[in-house]
Amino acid sequence: MVSVDLPHGDLSFKETAPNLQACIAELKRRGYDSHLFMADSTDLRTVEGVHALGPFDLCLIDANHTEPYVRKDWANYGPMARIVAFHDIAWKRVVHDTKKLPIDVPKVWAEIKGGYKHTEIRYCPQDNGIGVLWRDI
Repeated sequence: MVSVDLPHGDLSFKETAPNLQACIAELKRRGYDSHLFMADSTDLRTVEGVHALGPFDLCLIDANHTEPYVRKDWANYGPMARIVAFHDIAWKRVVHDTKKLPIDVPKVWAEIKGGYKHTEIRYCPQDNGIGVLWRDI
């Protein structure tokens, strides 16, 4: 298992960093090969570090929700896994807070999914959702 999270992503990171570290530590304690990269997912060193640990059965792309990052994570990490999932494929609300990033995942998901066997998991009528696609690698 490999997790990549940006160290200065948002204000909640101060709370989530210790949780991520504790989760990885617990997985290792239980005997799982687990790694945490506290870095920008688009940084070449991060991509190379993750690539060295692959290939993977599954990759979950959360990115930072903006179109450039979702596309970069798909290009960088998608080829490393047989199954690729995307978070927030069903987001429909407009982000009014100028301090928050837009959520462009639905646009990218709509473009990518058609070329693959895929399914969508949507429980909330206006937000979130997980899109899963199967690649031939």
